[in-house]
Amino acid sequence: MRIALYQEFGEGCRRLTHELLPATAGWELLDVPHAGADIASLAAEDAETIRSADVVIASPLSPFPDAIYDPRGRVRLIQLLSAGYDKVDLDRCRAAGQLVATNGGANAVAVAEHTILFILAVLRRLPVLDRDMRAGRWTAAKTPEWEPHELEGRTIGLVGMGRIGREVARRLRPFDVQLQYYDVVPAPTEVTDSLQVQYVSWSELLETSDIVSLHVPLMESTRGLIGAAELARMKSDAILINTARGGLIDEAALVAALENGQLGGAGLDAFSAEPFPAGHPLAAFDQVVLTPHFAGPTYESWPKRVRFAYENIARVEREERPESVVPELADVPLRAAR
Repeated sequence: MRIALYQEFGEGCRRLTHELLPATAGWELLDVPHAGADIASLAAEDAETIRSADVVIASPLSPFPDAIYDPRGRVRLIQLLSAGYDKVDLDRCRAAGQLVATNGGANAVAVAEHTILFILAVLRRLPVLDRDMRAGRWTAAKTPEWEPHELEGRTIGLVGMGRIGREVARRLRPFDVQLQYYDVVPAPTEVTDSLQVQYVSWSELLETSDIVSLHVPLMESTRGLIGAAELARMKSDAILINTARGGLIDEAALVAALENGQLGGAGLDAFSAEPFPAGHPLAAFDQVVLTPHFAGPTYESWPKRVRFAYENIARVEREERPESVVPELADVPLRAAR
């Protein structure tokens, strides 16, 4: 098995991927320098390394070079270290007979914890309190419009009940909240019963939730999922949380809703443009908490991601179908080795 490592998470991830490489006969891990956004700059020898690999381990923070999708190449599986895959050209993968697998929920705990961090930080206005304390202002935030709030007793609407949505529900249960969710594919009854989370319609979730938290992938059907119409249906003091993908939210509509008092606040980890541009209108709101797409990459999540990747590669070597193949390619069979 020839494995090409095409990632842009930095030296720590590269080193860990080598350290955890199984001592399996015939496995070879090849480093390919990442081209960043300028995919045309990929060196010819690096493109050939990718074409000659059976599997590419990658991170889709920017579009992939043509070599990965080359139908004449050997690549059978694109194994992602992330949960998101919106930068991957799935049409080209289908044409080449390639499968794409996500990280199998390896970062689900990290994202779930970050979601709860956001909820509590917005309810308590934590960034404002921290900022004022550092500036020597002891009472500046203790005004009627800055009253802190408790989480207990609130209704939380989870959009998506996959691995991350379930981990969020599991961790919120002890807070004595009401949990509800919406998903185009309802979760099994045994899962929702154990988590004490109730399925509701999309309309009901928007209209009755005190907190709406997004846990779905970005695809054509979910792009702009939260726009002006959806924000208008939410409670005027509701909080919107997004630890998934920026394209799920119409940011201009969100800014307008915040300006007009149609929304209580937001916790945002993903944005339509990344890196987050200086002077962005969302940065002006004290009731908005912002983090730099940092919910998933924790110290503990990286070994889980890499181990899952290697487990999937072992399945391919055994001519078994890998796990966590993206749903858009669910009907594509595992291509024979070349």
